Amino acid sequence: KIMKILLINPPYLESVYQGIKKAVQIQMPLGMAYLAAVLEREKFPVEVLDANAEGLSIEETIERICHSSAEIVGLTALTSLIGIVYKIAWGVRERCNKKIIVGGIHVTFFPTETLRECAAIDIIVRGEGEETILELARKNFNPSLDIKGISFRGDDNKIISTGERPRIENLDSLPHPARHLFPLKNYRPSALFDIGAKSKSAPIITSRGCPSRCRYCSSLQFWGPKIKFRSVQNIIDEIEYLVARYDIKQLSILDDYFLSSKQRTSEFCDNIITKGIKIKWWCYSRLDALIEPELFRKMKRAGCYGLNFGAESGNQEILKRAQKNINLNQVRQVIKQAKREGFLVMASFMVGLPGDNKTTVMETINFAKELNPHIAQFCITTPFPGTELYQEALQKGWMKDVKSWDDVGPHVKTKFRNDDLTSEEIYDLYNMANKVFYLRSRYLFQLFRHLLKRPEQARGFFMAGAYMVSETMLRD
Repeated sequence: KIMKILLINPPYLESVYQGIKKAVQIQMPLGMAYLAAVLEREKFPVEVLDANAEGLSIEETIERICHSSAEIVGLTALTSLIGIVYKIAWGVRERCNKKIIVGGIHVTFFPTETLRECAAIDIIVRGEGEETILELARKNFNPSLDIKGISFRGDDNKIISTGERPRIENLDSLPHPARHLFPLKNYRPSALFDIGAKSKSAPIITSRGCPSRCRYCSSLQFWGPKIKFRSVQNIIDEIEYLVARYDIKQLSILDDYFLSSKQRTSEFCDNIITKGIKIKWWCYSRLDALIEPELFRKMKRAGCYGLNFGAESGNQEILKRAQKNINLNQVRQVIKQAKREGFLVMASFMVGLPGDNKTTVMETINFAKELNPHIAQFCITTPFPGTELYQEALQKGWMKDVKSWDDVGPHVKTKFRNDDLTSEEIYDLYNMANKVFYLRSRYLFQLFRHLLKRPEQARGFFMAGAYMVSETMLRD
């Protein structure tokens, strides 16, 4: 008998976000959509439950799983969601006892710990999951030593981890995400990247990996140092399908480093322009090199309206210690250039990096004010698994008050500290950064001018502002 697998995106909107929920993006889990697509292509029965998009509680999610005819349950686990995943796994084990598989970035780095902490989980899938899930399906989801990239319990309850699975070399060999299995009407972009297209928005990924060595990011350890690219033709085929089949108006390009190849970006834009594809899109960009004005303008013609930059700190020594290979003058030039070309510019900054103290955090806040992006995202430094920062935090006792992964996160009341700042000071500085940046006449004047030219973005900014106010009121 061929076993059916039910893939689950856990519910997290209520627990992770405190403010007005309608401002928060609900995004289709692309990784899960790729898994569903490879299973479908090989004729394995698969269904999907996006509990987050459907607004289910943990209890309702467990009920839906137990009422499903699927014998296998596959859950995805980010670090911030691992507690929710455990609760779902225990609930399923107690009520309907289906076999539970968990994949994702957290369990990739903590497979043994996960299996020890949650006996309800049967199999861990580490790293890229498409080829691994197919092998498991072919073996009726019975783990064995010859399946690479998994961890499970042996006969004597001893935890076994098989060898690492090589990365997928040819991303064009993967089918496009199985979007038809997901509740597409329930998804929406982040308020600040909402250009009025409402539900006509979709995420895509055109490459996997990042060559940078930033100490706070797990991408290098997860993907390895080499970027793997989809061909431009493969990407264009997906976009044309999204426009024709789902009337998509807006794309979020989620690559770690979309502009890593200027030639590829230029070819991508040429195809969009030549084929007359009507689409708006934003992407993550870089601060370590100026972009030629011609490429920026071509991107604009091809529908790019927003760029998201990781500036992180306003102190050069802090950047150096974090192995963020940029300098402050570069940052100034690139942000200025992007704003001059008319892009919606977002820049992110971190509070509590190694070496940060009250003085350096104020330098970061002042640097953000100087750059004056349309959106400044301040985040609390979080030592995610798989990062050098996590190892340093363990060695130096910066996490001694952290009892579970619910105690840390980019936007929660953290229990992480560094040598110079307590967790309370980090959280207070994070709150102050948002107030100091956004409640300025210079910022409000810039925003007014920006929205006069682009009124379609006004609703998004209004919703984001309402979210920030409501979140502040709900904080401890």
